[in-house]
Amino acid sequence: MLLAAILDFLASDHVATRSPSFFLHTRHTSNIITFWSFLPHITGQTMRFLPFSGTITSPCGFDQHCTDAITDSVCDSDTGTCTCISGLKPVQNNTMCEPRYLEDPCQVDLDCADSVQSSFCNSGVCWCVSGYIGNYNGTSCQLRVLSDLCDVNTDCSDAMNNTHCVNNTCMCGPGFKISDDGDKCALKILGDDCENDFDCRVAVGDSKCGKGRCKCITGFVPSSNKTQCKRRRIFDKNCYARADCSMAVSNSYCRSRQCVCNTGFYPTNKNQKCSRYRIGDKNCKTVLDCASAVHMSTCQRGVCACNYGYMDVENRTVCQKS
Repeated sequence: MLLAAILDFLASDHVATRSPSFFLHTRHTSNIITFWSFLPHITGQTMRFLPFSGTITSPCGFDQHCTDAITDSVCDSDTGTCTCISGLKPVQNNTMCEPRYLEDPCQVDLDCADSVQSSFCNSGVCWCVSGYIGNYNGTSCQLRVLSDLCDVNTDCSDAMNNTHCVNNTCMCGPGFKISDDGDKCALKILGDDCENDFDCRVAVGDSKCGKGRCKCITGFVPSSNKTQCKRRRIFDKNCYARADCSMAVSNSYCRSRQCVCNTGFYPTNKNQKCSRYRIGDKNCKTVLDCASAVHMSTCQRGVCACNYGYMDVENRTVCQKS
């Protein structure tokens, strides 16, 4: 009787304009839905009915064949079989589709990324992209933070600037420290803890590590915000030893906690240099200022001059007997 009803329906006007394939009958048995698809093949009076089993990988003709049986499935036009939509995987003997998780099998990146953001398919398995780490149940990829586990430097540096992987833990790189808010690496300043000179020099030029703290090398002093080491100049105060001045400005020394030029020299170039006196220079104060620089010279009214009976030669650097 069912076949006769089908043939009568096919002969009616209702079918004249229908597409070549459509659902014809749905039968319920023990709460299991069995689908039948009608795929007419016109060869005289011959017609064929193909049963649909209602599972992933079953043959199909169009999406509804699959979606009416299995939520989140479609008909793959290339294979002609049902498949889960991108990001999902078949479970329970191919009767359901559920999201893929980390470490699930995959074929292409979208198999993973469409389910777990910031994941990709690597060697047939879903993993987090570099800089991310999976949560405890594999359902999400989270940006790495300091102290997270790691295998290589990029695990950390792709998530946070100025980090690297040390003993399988993300840490700040040389010259950097954990910021006050604890979520990034900030440049070290003078006075911060250090392990070696490089740890300080990366952050502050002309600095070194002394007794576990970053400090300026000899001849330099900290800036007010401790982010720079500035070269000492003549007349700078707070020097303690000759090297504090001479390492910064040649021919200088520390006198009464202040950098001054050696006798026979005077400050030039904005107090960054000590130049030797020459005959004719007008800023001498004592005889030694000139005589220490040019033999047989003296200071007359603030000007270096050769002693009586001598004349300057060699670009005013020598007093020669006239």
